Amino acid sequence: MSSILSSLETMLKNRMLYSTYIMETRSYSRYVLVVLCIAIVFTALVLVALNAYTNSQGQSDLFPPTQHDNTVQPALQQTPTPGQTDILFGTVTAKSSTQLTVSQESSAKSFTVLLTSDTRYVRETAKSAAQLQAEQTAFQKAAPGSALPPAPTTRATISAGDIKQGDHIRIVTKEQDLERISVTALEVVAIQ
Repeated sequence: MSSILSSLETMLKNRMLYSTYIMETRSYSRYVLVVLCIAIVFTALVLVALNAYTNSQGQSDLFPPTQHDNTVQPALQQTPTPGQTDILFGTVTAKSSTQLTVSQESSAKSFTVLLTSDTRYVRETAKSAAQLQAEQTAFQKAAPGSALPPAPTTRATISAGDIKQGDHIRIVTKEQDLERISVTALEVVAIQ
């Protein structure tokens, strides 16, 4: 009988220890869950505050539009938006009156750029350091938000004949051909 009582006593002790362990584990799990919920709410509040701050500073656009030179014609200022176009870079390897052959250094491939009567031709030239510094100083003295910051390049209209073999160019096209066999150019920009 004493062995039965002793085994019952041992079973009760084990059961009490197990119950205590379960209660502690549940408390710990609840604690972790509460801490995670608080962290999520805090992160959401920080993101909302950061969004409100950037919008109040006028920084809602990640890539603000660039300012063009005053000599640019209105048609050039209406360059298609990047979401509607594809922009390609390359070097002119061959040229005819209706097309350019362009090689891309990044992919070592060549493709044909078809030229139409609607294609615009522009030469983009980097401003000198002194000219850009003077424009930036004048911009900083002007009232904030009154204009766009100065662009680092000037843009001038050129003709198709001004594009030469060996020129580094940027092509704006509506076609988003992954194979890049041939594209029709909306704008060809010779970069200097």
